[in-house]
Amino acid sequence: MKMVIVLCLVHTVFSAAITWPPEFTYDTVPNWAFPGRTNQTLNSSMLEYYSKYQLVDLAGVNVSCYNGSVNPVAVTCPGGKDDFVGNQEIMQTKEATEFRKIKSQSYIFPYVYFGCSQAWHQSGKIFDERPQWWVNKTATGQPLTCKAFGYAFDFTIPDVQQFFLNEVVKPFLVDDTAGVFFDAVLMVPFTRCLQQNCTEEFISKIRTASLDVMRSTCRMATQMGKIAIMSFNSRHIPQPYYDQAITILAEEKGMHYYEFFCAWQGLDCLSNVFDMMRAVSLGIPIQAHVPFSPGEDIQFKLGSFLLAMGNHTYFSWGKADDWTLGGFPWVPEYDKKLGNPLGPAQNQSNIWWRHFEHASVRVDFEKSEGNITWSQ
Repeated sequence: MKMVIVLCLVHTVFSAAITWPPEFTYDTVPNWAFPGRTNQTLNSSMLEYYSKYQLVDLAGVNVSCYNGSVNPVAVTCPGGKDDFVGNQEIMQTKEATEFRKIKSQSYIFPYVYFGCSQAWHQSGKIFDERPQWWVNKTATGQPLTCKAFGYAFDFTIPDVQQFFLNEVVKPFLVDDTAGVFFDAVLMVPFTRCLQQNCTEEFISKIRTASLDVMRSTCRMATQMGKIAIMSFNSRHIPQPYYDQAITILAEEKGMHYYEFFCAWQGLDCLSNVFDMMRAVSLGIPIQAHVPFSPGEDIQFKLGSFLLAMGNHTYFSWGKADDWTLGGFPWVPEYDKKLGNPLGPAQNQSNIWWRHFEHASVRVDFEKSEGNITWSQ
């Protein structure tokens, strides 16, 4: 029997009421930036730069001062505070306050790994003391890690599910934030688990349990008047689980951060376009993070995005794993007039096109080529 955990929360909706989904216009390419996830301080030049974007997510820093025995990392902890208290300090800085004054379409999200606990967090200490919560020890008896660090924990264990949801309450309660950004949803620890020869049966169970936790987390956000942003894509998880995750976002009013949108060429990119088309049809707000290499032509990937674009979908031309000021360059295409779409995308085989009031898009997925013709 599937177990869906829902926490009953009593909490006053945060004082800085947000408009959700954000105000949207097709006048130009809907763009967004996601600065943060570091100990960077917002300075005046950054504030001026990011104010140009239609939508800006400021990712708070989830910090603490526990340096566990697993993958210890040196972290600067403001005031030696526990998990997520650092977010509170960041949100109350003069810079963050000033940014909200000049940029109404900015949202602040504490950053959390889904299904993981960084070893330097206070929650990492809990996992350090509970090896029975780890996902499949390695040959040396260590837990599997999430990406390059932290614990990958086993959502099939009810106590772990409850612990995660209790911990997630903390960043949701940080005043003046729009919600929480969850990274690596449904992906970690499964990739690493496969490398450790976990059985398919176990991986299926943990993915199903993770979907239950995802639903509970999105519902928790909605009950608190906030937003859960879930980061995943169909490249890293099997399509059936991706489809279920999308359905949850539609039903529970979550937002989809599509990580590595069209990071791959050809028909793999077309598959991403189909993913976005389905999400758009369900009314899910989407942030497409489109990684690029130095000197790469933007037209193929931007054209692919425009084929699927709908209300509340935002494009970001960003360097992979670079969340600094230079990680989100402003490109000339952002200044061009786009206008409303004149209809949905059409195709002949793997050649697709779409027309807007001030632009026409043509993408050949066989050749990984795109062309955008602007009338202005």
